[in-house]
Amino acid sequence: MIFRLRISNAPKETREAQVGEDAAKPTGYNSTMLSCRITQRILIALLLIAGCSSVSEKLESGKYRERREAILTLAARLQEAEEGEITPQEREEILRPLRAALGDSSPMVRSAAISSLGSVKDHVSIPRIAPFLQDGSWDVRLSTTQALRVLGAKEHLPAIGEILRNDSKAHCRREAARALGAFGLVEGVDACLDGISEREPDQNVRYAAWMALQSISGKKLPFRRSEWEAWRDEQRAVNEEPSEQEAPPQ
Repeated sequence: MIFRLRISNAPKETREAQVGEDAAKPTGYNSTMLSCRITQRILIALLLIAGCSSVSEKLESGKYRERREAILTLAARLQEAEEGEITPQEREEILRPLRAALGDSSPMVRSAAISSLGSVKDHVSIPRIAPFLQDGSWDVRLSTTQALRVLGAKEHLPAIGEILRNDSKAHCRREAARALGAFGLVEGVDACLDGISEREPDQNVRYAAWMALQSISGKKLPFRRSEWEAWRDEQRAVNEEPSEQEAPPQ
């Protein structure tokens, strides 16, 4: 892993102003600040490479718990490092094994990788993450729905709506409702209406769908499907009205 000290090239006016400011600062101020910056970079480097050998070993372990632990450790280090300075190259070096773990045979490792990519805001991985909404493990489907919500992947709203309607696990359906509410798009209303209907057996899912409807609409209607359907139909009627009459051809 390569670390470089980055020094920005400020405009001439800024540099001249800086010279004036530096003259008023105590002797040794600039060298002290430079030393602090270098020290910060060294600390970040140590943070990123600390225990890398053990993490690498765990990534290759035959035990899924150790591989999962390694993934979570890498994600935590990346989040801590980004509180300071980290180059795109350094970030990519850590993201590479996280992305590779999406193909792990263990659903627990896949779930950890998906959650980690969401937590570190790796938007590039959205196309790789989204197909896991169809994974056979409910843990993986749950992590995928959460990650897509965190990443704001609104383009996958239809698939998440299907999770709310049809997933066998209440945890996944509830998270799907939360995602639709976070997206705030009217396209998610129909799925949320199904979420508050009598066909939904889980009370927590119904409540999450109701809260999602409030987030989407900006209204606080009662927990009655009929009132929400009336609001939806009213919105559709407004959107379907032509903005202005077409002028007859000359």
